[in-house]
Amino acid sequence: MELLKKIDEEGKRQAQSILDEAEAKARQRLAEAEQQIQAWREEHLKHAQQEIESEKRLILSRARARARETVLRAKGQAAEKLFEQLSRDVTGLRSDPSTYRAFLAHCLKETEREIPGPLVLQIDPQDESLVREIIRGTSHTIGEKIKMLGGFIATNQRGDLLIDNRLETRIANLRQHYRPELSQALFDRAKPD
Repeated sequence: MELLKKIDEEGKRQAQSILDEAEAKARQRLAEAEQQIQAWREEHLKHAQQEIESEKRLILSRARARARETVLRAKGQAAEKLFEQLSRDVTGLRSDPSTYRAFLAHCLKETEREIPGPLVLQIDPQDESLVREIIRGTSHTIGEKIKMLGGFIATNQRGDLLIDNRLETRIANLRQHYRPELSQALFDRAKPD
């Protein structure tokens, strides 16, 4: 019986040794698994933070672009309102006959410098008497009558040279020429100090 007892004790010792070794391996694997989980967690958190930062930059970039677009649209609308006001003011130019006469005479002198010889002037019907007065004593003639805000279109006798001195054309030219400067002025005023 002694032998059975020793075999039993040896079996228990070996079983305990196997259990201790298994528990040690289990603890080691558990520690490794926890380290791996922690590494995955940190990597996932790092990746998530990068995605959040990237999304934040994208949102800010879009917001800035929309803000710039809004500012540019507002500046464009302000410029358009200024040119609309100029158009309204110019429409009233005919109400001051001496100023309008001086404008037409100035335009005629500009045109005479550009086109040599007799001119044919296309005018608005309501300007006919004033234009006849201005061209009296010249070889210029009145051609077709067309509706316009004021001014005239001049050609040479052959019709191959043309100068457009209508008020609406002069305003469009001003708009084209001064729009960058106007936008710059509006932009500079909109900048914070």
